[in-house]
Amino acid sequence: MGFGQFLDDGKKCFNSAHNIKLGWHSTFTCTNTLCNVKLVGVDDAKSGNYVNINMHGKYSVGYNRKKGMNLDTSMAPDKVLVHTLENAGQKNELVAELSDWRQYVVHNFQSTGTTLVVFPFSFDSITNSASAYIRKLPRSQVRNFGCPQLLCPPFLNF
Repeated sequence: MGFGQFLDDGKKCFNSAHNIKLGWHSTFTCTNTLCNVKLVGVDDAKSGNYVNINMHGKYSVGYNRKKGMNLDTSMAPDKVLVHTLENAGQKNELVAELSDWRQYVVHNFQSTGTTLVVFPFSFDSITNSASAYIRKLPRSQVRNFGCPQLLCPPFLNF
């Protein structure tokens, strides 16, 4: 992912928010309280796995794999990136660059009192993929902010 100043500025692809808006590549739409998704970079889009995650219409998640058509990416290579997913004409912002066992938490998601957590837990260089949990919980169930959210009760209680 990245941008350049010139028409031919290396091998860089759009971020997941732009891919979702343009309808490019396979997108998993997460509308449940728990999603467990395997992501691949844009170069592996034909593998049958997902390239993008649409999180409740508000955020996008993608694996910024530094490979093939995205080889010259300079921003957060080989990380899971979370962007705002705004309406047409609005700017999408990068809000998180996540590596193994790092998380992104949205408190009071959509002003509903719920908490949204993105948690990549597996990066596989053989299959060029990353796996991520996305969990949506009522604020009343989020009790343990001292440890990674998905490793503490009630996150593993499916």
